[in-house]
Amino acid sequence: MSKTSSNTRVSFLIPVLDEEQRLAACLDSVLSQSWEDFEVLVVDDGSRDASREVAESFARQDRRLRLLDSPREPGQEPDLPRALNHGFAFCRSEFVARLDADDRAVSDRLLWQLTRLEQDRDLVVVDGQVRFTGPDGRDPGEGMRLYGQWVNTILEPGDFDRAILQESPVVHPAATFRRQAVLDVGGYRSGAFPEDYDLWVRLHLAGARFAKIARVCVEMLDHEDRLTRRHPSYRREAFRAVAQLWIEQRLFRPGVRFVLWGGPNRARPWLRWLRRQGHPPVAFVDIDPGRIGRHKGGDIPIIAPEDLANTSADYLLVAIQQRGALEQIRQALRGIRPDWVEGRDWWALVC
Repeated sequence: MSKTSSNTRVSFLIPVLDEEQRLAACLDSVLSQSWEDFEVLVVDDGSRDASREVAESFARQDRRLRLLDSPREPGQEPDLPRALNHGFAFCRSEFVARLDADDRAVSDRLLWQLTRLEQDRDLVVVDGQVRFTGPDGRDPGEGMRLYGQWVNTILEPGDFDRAILQESPVVHPAATFRRQAVLDVGGYRSGAFPEDYDLWVRLHLAGARFAKIARVCVEMLDHEDRLTRRHPSYRREAFRAVAQLWIEQRLFRPGVRFVLWGGPNRARPWLRWLRRQGHPPVAFVDIDPGRIGRHKGGDIPIIAPEDLANTSADYLLVAIQQRGALEQIRQALRGIRPDWVEGRDWWALVC
């Protein structure tokens, strides 16, 4: 039977809701870590199946594990951010390692991540690469497969700076972070937005640095019941609203000049938002010769990419989703505007 020391460095935080079929494998992976000095907080968010019984059986065998109940008023629906904040309040360690009840951590995950956090004291979040699988070992869905390919390439702090407005660059169940830094930005927030992306954006705005271990740290099961598939807080519009929070706080100022580059459909909600905020783009970049020279919405000139060389602007925002298009834009900008740095002067946007 393992014991947690009084100076435990890391707390595993695992919310659970109706995961009796998968929770045992998750907890087995946690309790098999090569880094042995940790505590585990399992937060039950009102499970109606045998999830509590599964967690209790593990707690009887290993004193490092504690089972908590997320506070809920009568009639209240489960709420992941509320459950996370409740568990967070009981974490006693300097670091918190997240994991979902339907995922599994590889045995060296904590060793790799805590070593990196110890080596670089300026890092706040150390993520890990992930491997997605579908039920019964099948391939994951196309969207999750493409996300995994993208997010696993974001490794160093500069990569996170470039990707912060495009999608969540951190895989929440694979992340280990400094507890105090999360407390300093107010913890998790409940709302019509993804709670993890919202947290990463607020940490980034506060100056936090991110990195990722270039090894698979977590195996994630992609299934139809995942919250990211069925909850409205994870729609594209919700991600876009979080990215807009970053832009408002980091880029908006009187007289700021934006250029927007995008296709007619993907760029439309961004154009509308910039107008509502009183910052309509000074130009709109398009590659269709039939549209170049016209005006977007009657007042914004549509220009070709090469015209950016002579366009006075502070920032470029790119709303493009076609596969391979973003890399083509990067190559074009290296020649047209070599003074513009991705993550400082221009960003790809949530589309």
